[in-house]
Amino acid sequence: MSQINNIIKLIESNNICKITLPDCKEEIEVKRYDIASLNNINNIFTKSDSNEIVLDYYKYLVKLVKNRVNTNLSYLDFLFILLYIRYNENDTYNDNPLKDSIDNVYENINSLELPEQIDFVDGSVKYIVNFELPDFDKIQAVIKICKNNAADVLYYTVFKFVKNVTIEIGEQSTTAEDIQDLKKIYNVISYKALDKINEKVDKITSNLYNLYKVNIETDTGFFLSA
Repeated sequence: MSQINNIIKLIESNNICKITLPDCKEEIEVKRYDIASLNNINNIFTKSDSNEIVLDYYKYLVKLVKNRVNTNLSYLDFLFILLYIRYNENDTYNDNPLKDSIDNVYENINSLELPEQIDFVDGSVKYIVNFELPDFDKIQAVIKICKNNAADVLYYTVFKFVKNVTIEIGEQSTTAEDIQDLKKIYNVISYKALDKINEKVDKITSNLYNLYKVNIETDTGFFLSA
């Protein structure tokens, strides 16, 4: 084997980092950010449609993790892998040291709280909504049915945190928890009802920001600046 091949193998080995996931507590090996990943993200931001850019960025983050981890993950571990990959290439973001973010996640991950069930009435319709942090499989399933438009960007942003919705109209009642059924509900609910649900989702995203100290999914500059 030539000397250059030996060097390449050493470089490839150096491009693998070990991460202890803060939620499941397991240690995994993850490939670092590379030139191919940089090219892919740069291609996203050459597009002219803002909704397409945002949704493609979400898909990019999902693919970035899927190509490196062959297991289902909690949402917290999904975000942490993205944070750690970014930290390995550039350890600051907006002048904030990402090591502080990593330490904060390890120390406070168990303090994250989800909003309680909400119920409200919109006209003749009663809604009962439960929330959850999605696992990685759910994230992939939700984004798979999204198209490049503002409505579907909002659906992904809000409804990935919705566990189920029970709807009562007079004597009729049903519960939607399948992703396809939740999408059908989303497509017909009023803006007022959506706003009620989104108020609770805003609390979730605020709690996530307080934990990670950066909006890892929604801040499109986070990986673009790596």
